[in-house]
Amino acid sequence: MSSISPNANINHATSNPSQDALGGQAGNLMTGSDKGPRYLYYRLYTTEGAITTSKPIYANDPFIGRTLPKLITPPHMARNVINHLCGIEGFSVNSVGSLFESLSSQTAIEESTRLSLKSHDGPGLSEDDPIALVVGVRDVTNRSAAGREYSKDLPDADSHKPHYVHYHIYDKDGAITSKTSFDPDDKSLGRIDTLSIAPPHTVASIKARIVKAEGVASAQKIQLFEDMMDDEVLMIDNTMVSLFAQTYPGSVEHEPLAIVCGGVDETGITDAHSPQDTRRRSKVSFLKRLTAPWKKTREP
Repeated sequence: MSSISPNANINHATSNPSQDALGGQAGNLMTGSDKGPRYLYYRLYTTEGAITTSKPIYANDPFIGRTLPKLITPPHMARNVINHLCGIEGFSVNSVGSLFESLSSQTAIEESTRLSLKSHDGPGLSEDDPIALVVGVRDVTNRSAAGREYSKDLPDADSHKPHYVHYHIYDKDGAITSKTSFDPDDKSLGRIDTLSIAPPHTVASIKARIVKAEGVASAQKIQLFEDMMDDEVLMIDNTMVSLFAQTYPGSVEHEPLAIVCGGVDETGITDAHSPQDTRRRSKVSFLKRLTAPWKKTREP
């Protein structure tokens, strides 16, 4: 199964599918007061970003799937939900997945936690608030094609305005062309859909998604900077980012983040391994350091 392509847009959909992902007749999208079957909606990820589902419910959005709680082995503990999703999605039964109650959850659900899946409440009740399963990159490599269901009669989801994380990309010599570029006048400006970023939404998750989209070698040193008061501040990997808030770092294209690949001159840059220095301001503009040549001089 493929992971999301660099320039793909993930639909922020709110449309009722005409068929369920298991080949049966679908009911309407359920809320607490609706009648009909209760589905468990989900999205799949690796730490590098979104991956497609084998059980799509829309023709134009291969990233949202659903299943019926009655097909999950009782008791409905998180581990049994993980096992069921891994089974229908072609992952090995030995896959070590992490289950998140929602895309905005900061921590995974403990495997022994029981989930309310039969009533018209609880996690995964709608496609707008699905649960998320995060599996390993190797699990995707070894994924089986068995169980894939792609109906020709699937409806299209209603498209809604996507939300992006915008960024400029650099190497040690300066700005480079982004593989997710969308502005012909600013080719180093790229963007990624927030729905393509794996939970939990930390700085590390954003970096991993950008690195995947840009095809950057994982062995390279990667740093992410936020522009604060006309200065660039290093973002710390374990910092949570509220990607579903009205505003967040990189939410608008004229205030993008800056991602640096391959290492830079760190003179004056905040040390990511020193908590007391994490918010220290650089005396010299970071972007100026990227573009201005520097030479080492030797004392006579």
